[in-house]
Amino acid sequence: MFAQKINNFLKLIRAYEWIDKLQLNFIAAFILIIDLPDPVKYFPQIIILGVYMIFLGSYGYVINSYSDREADAIVGKHPEARYFSIRETQAILAILAIPSIAIPVYFPDVRIKLLGIMTFLLVTFYSLKPIRFKERGVLGIFAAALTQRTLPFLLFIYIIPDPDTAIANFLLLWLSIVGLAIIMTHQYSDLENDRKSRVNTWAVERGITHAKKLIKLILILLFILVLVPILILPFYEGLTISMVILYFSGYAISDSIYALRSSDHYAS
Repeated sequence: MFAQKINNFLKLIRAYEWIDKLQLNFIAAFILIIDLPDPVKYFPQIIILGVYMIFLGSYGYVINSYSDREADAIVGKHPEARYFSIRETQAILAILAIPSIAIPVYFPDVRIKLLGIMTFLLVTFYSLKPIRFKERGVLGIFAAALTQRTLPFLLFIYIIPDPDTAIANFLLLWLSIVGLAIIMTHQYSDLENDRKSRVNTWAVERGITHAKKLIKLILILLFILVLVPILILPFYEGLTISMVILYFSGYAISDSIYALRSSDHYAS
């Protein structure tokens, strides 16, 4: 019984979905600190990044399931949201929310406090009414892409003393483009379900043809971005970073290409 509850909880927080985001930000963090003096001393900051992302990501997915429970029930999505009562889900949300906001607010740096509060509000109101960024077109795309990878990594940059600004900015851009590719593909793949459940996402609003074009454009930008380290860094260092980010961009690239090919096959 207890084991089943734990399994249901892991499904509710969708650990299998945020684990790739955690992995990407860890890779970005290692790239950022590798050239700093004594990079091992930044291990505590990496742990803070991981703990923060686990709580924030779990909170985001639970509040999304909580807000969309009726719409998801129409199309049979996320049955794990119904494993818990409304009161139990609200209690879980409160438990997850506390560290999601407390970790950044703990730091004395005002930038980190403001970043943490802004990120928490974006995650909360991505799904929650009355704002519900999820149904506000391109704002929903950017809210999801930035809060899941870019903004947590920006917090990491702020708690690292004197990081390389050029590399930090490049990594922020990479995480943003990967995030955009994934959320756009997710909404594109879910377009028919969202139409049935009357969830007016960016993909539903723009339509399949327009969504496909923008996903292809994002993929082109991602491939171009992979080449940038070779151009701005010493050759072997740049080549290594390019190969690493290409590998860890693989999920976003393959998922997008699969979704686009699947829809082409279906249309034919």
